[in-house]
Amino acid sequence: MFIFSVKTSYKQVISALGCVAVIAVAVVLSVVLPSDTVVTANAPVSDSAQRIAYLQSLGYDVAESSEEVREVRIPDELDETLQQYNAAQEEVGRSLTPYGGKRVRLYTYTVTSADGAQAKACLYVYRDRLIAGDVAGKPL
Repeated sequence: MFIFSVKTSYKQVISALGCVAVIAVAVVLSVVLPSDTVVTANAPVSDSAQRIAYLQSLGYDVAESSEEVREVRIPDELDETLQQYNAAQEEVGRSLTPYGGKRVRLYTYTVTSADGAQAKACLYVYRDRLIAGDVAGKPL
């Protein structure tokens, strides 16, 4: 037979109940609140439709037949050019640094902006997640 006893104070019990209440509210809000239809950096972009939807959410018209795909390797150490590119990505909340040495897919699309200018959009995807992107040098 085992006997288990716990010596707690009133403050400890109230603190524990408060923590449980905060976690419960966070879980309920994450389930109840509607999610946005815009693809975020952590959202999956596993198929062409999701990648095109992401670019369209940024205001670009995408030529669906223009998709090009290739596999590229992010270097372990970023050279000066990639450091500048990564700095631009970090300004919008992304970074290539955690993906050093990894193989990623580079999806390229021909896009048209609202003013009618055509450009190339590049989306870097690792394990069906968007990790970086740009449109003719402008970070997404």
